Amino acid sequence: MNSTIKSTYAFRHRDDVISASSSGGAFTAICEVLFADDKNNVVVYGAAFDNEMNVTHQRAQSMKECFKFRESKYVQSNMSGTLAEVKKDIEKGKTVLFTGTPCQVYAVKHFCEVNNINTEKLVLVDIICHGTVKPQVWDKYKLWLENKYKSKIQEFHFRYKGSRWKQYPVMVLFKNGKKLVNTHDARLYTTLFFSKLPLRESCYKCNFANLNRPSDISIGDFWGIQKVMPDFPKGNGVSEMLINTEKGEKIIQSIIDRNSDIQIEQCKSKRYIKYQHNLNRPTEKPAIVDQFNKDFEEKDFDYILRKYAGNNVKGKIKHCIKKFCGETGLTALLKTILKR
Repeated sequence: MNSTIKSTYAFRHRDDVISASSSGGAFTAICEVLFADDKNNVVVYGAAFDNEMNVTHQRAQSMKECFKFRESKYVQSNMSGTLAEVKKDIEKGKTVLFTGTPCQVYAVKHFCEVNNINTEKLVLVDIICHGTVKPQVWDKYKLWLENKYKSKIQEFHFRYKGSRWKQYPVMVLFKNGKKLVNTHDARLYTTLFFSKLPLRESCYKCNFANLNRPSDISIGDFWGIQKVMPDFPKGNGVSEMLINTEKGEKIIQSIIDRNSDIQIEQCKSKRYIKYQHNLNRPTEKPAIVDQFNKDFEEKDFDYILRKYAGNNVKGKIKHCIKKFCGETGLTALLKTILKR
């Protein structure tokens, strides 16, 4: 397999940025250097929640506006109208940063190629993607949650760092003030996501689950860093940054030159690749996907949650045990003991 990857870095931003990010704050650092170079001429596109809690690709023209693009959103974003907006901004001479899944980044790149758009000031950043959930699943879960708690959702965080539990903690804030942190109900969607059942069909045969990246920079969690770079500070998250083009190399150098309060180190070993499943192959398609899709079309969502997300007595007991172990540190202790 050919590789576009020129170099790889472990990255940690300041603690305040990391606490508001899914990983180590790499996206924020990229935005910061672009705005520092040309503050009033930068436009950033990324995935964010709209007022109805739908995940859509949106536009930002300031560093503060970019904060809505932080954190993972495990839903396929709606890109309606985005390509036309990107074209307009490039033609106006703007520096444009587009972030998204590899297939979305490729769509922007291909669109520019076929329309002969000058991409000199276009920066492409993709995430190391495990697959995206069909929006219909998110819509049904969102409605189920709002009906149960009799209020619209105001905020949803798929990876909430305010929790003591480190295993993909979830936070939901409702408009009536009700707040769920890592409750069984709050984690049902995450449970579905990790079952791999509600992903788009194309995700199981993804053309971008390899080392040939469509972007200037690829970012994600630095899985396996304890073994690959054991001396690098772990803290509350570490980003992996794959530098794929000369444009990407210039940006990473700017990040290094402009920041004295970050932690960044080049990874000399290729061992990190074995810990990134989706740099090797697409997410495996579960054998029961067809049955899940059939049930999703024919059954109510309560049935889906009971059958596929453990929304039953057994599942609730299992969740309570995992939550207790995760929040007390027992999970980490057991892992340490078992490794001896």
